[in-house]
Amino acid sequence: MQLRAHLRGWIPIESRENNPTYVRLIDAVLASEELFTLANEVPAPQLPANVLFASVHFMLLQGIRHDLALHYPTVRLRHNLRDAPTSRLEDDFLDFTRVHRTELLDLLHHGITQTNEVARSALLSAALCDLQRDGVTEVALLDAGCSAGLNAFVEYYRITHSPSCATGPEQSAIKLAPTHRGRLPHGELPRIVHRSGLDQQPLDPSNLLDATWLEACLWPDDPARFIRLRHALSIATQYRGELHLHEGDVVKDLEKVAGTIPRGPHLVIFSSWAAAYLPAGEHEAFTRKIDEIGRHRPVTWISCEHPAIAAALGLVSSDFRTEWPGASVLTRRTCGAEPSTALLGETHPHGEWINLA
Repeated sequence: MQLRAHLRGWIPIESRENNPTYVRLIDAVLASEELFTLANEVPAPQLPANVLFASVHFMLLQGIRHDLALHYPTVRLRHNLRDAPTSRLEDDFLDFTRVHRTELLDLLHHGITQTNEVARSALLSAALCDLQRDGVTEVALLDAGCSAGLNAFVEYYRITHSPSCATGPEQSAIKLAPTHRGRLPHGELPRIVHRSGLDQQPLDPSNLLDATWLEACLWPDDPARFIRLRHALSIATQYRGELHLHEGDVVKDLEKVAGTIPRGPHLVIFSSWAAAYLPAGEHEAFTRKIDEIGRHRPVTWISCEHPAIAAALGLVSSDFRTEWPGASVLTRRTCGAEPSTALLGETHPHGEWINLA
């Protein structure tokens, strides 16, 4: 029953219209005992729908020949496919999982959700601008659960919050313009003088397989998002030498990684939809670890998570409800012996809109 509930609620109501491929495939998995059993192969704490669909997408993007490829706009774009599908999406999906079951099972057992959503850089930019307003001029950025660390390059993206508030170079290939439903952020970005990332399975943006897995974790009905990711991978590859990427557990190894960061600049720890993948019981430990780091140096933690996860982290109350349906919670915590958390506002999970308090 838990898996069925996960599958039924996996696609937010507000996202269903723009993602018809996965809407149909979720229904297919729920209706087919064979596909349902396959989804159940994904081990906790990974989310079965994420890993199942990303694994199939990954194989198609690699160029495996199958009629299923004709149903995926991103795959059609990648491989310049012109033919129209001749069979039902659901039938081709089932056939693909049967024909390639061995390779698929390996991905299901070892795949990790790594949606390095570049548009979340917009909410990081807004939070950093507010920090600069409050007197922080230089920061060391640590992305906890960073995947390939794409959001650590936030100042290389052109992010327009309003005609009078924009960050990053105008000529950047990445251009983000989130809708603001509340106040606008203040000031400019502080200077990022050091950037680090920690992930249990960090990805190299210059590695073809790693880059393809990141692409596969996107949903196939949004080619524009797919192209944006390609641009971000190119930027991250160009400036790869600026990022100190660490492999390790986001809770157990966080303090060790923080210890490698110069103590002069203000340390900003950023986590976006990373705590959602922590095992049960690890959320409080994650918060305690960040507060412990804050006992020894100034630390600000910027977090964007589902309201239930934010509550598990102790960043909002257990009865907190967002104003906007499907919104994530954006918080800013001053860490240390006497930590305090401020609600910055709410945001679309992928940064399409921001509602600053």
